[in-house]
Amino acid sequence: MEHQKDKPNTLPLVLTSLVDLLRSLKAFLVEGIFRVPGNVPNLTKMRLQIENHNYTFTETDPHVPASVLKVCFVISALLHFFFISLFLSLDVVPHVARPYHSHGLILEMYGGSTQ
Repeated sequence: MEHQKDKPNTLPLVLTSLVDLLRSLKAFLVEGIFRVPGNVPNLTKMRLQIENHNYTFTETDPHVPASVLKVCFVISALLHFFFISLFLSLDVVPHVARPYHSHGLILEMYGGSTQ
């Protein structure tokens, strides 16, 4: 099995493997590819494969890898949101020119006034 640490500064192997599978299944021709969910037992099987670092997929339904890929992106987005929210709520934003509080930084980021 090939692990991510073997190739630094590359996309995650799970991501490239899922995209390669979607390409081979011609998923770009399937209507609603990210809207229609995959078969639950097949999703579970693929999830277990990924957890065991087995990226040799035999799935023939493009909705299964599309669903797994969608879950990966949703989880990634939620984790980013959680950690950014945590970071801002703890006021650990570096003090550059003047002290910032999380609410002031957010206002400045979106063009608001901190006065």
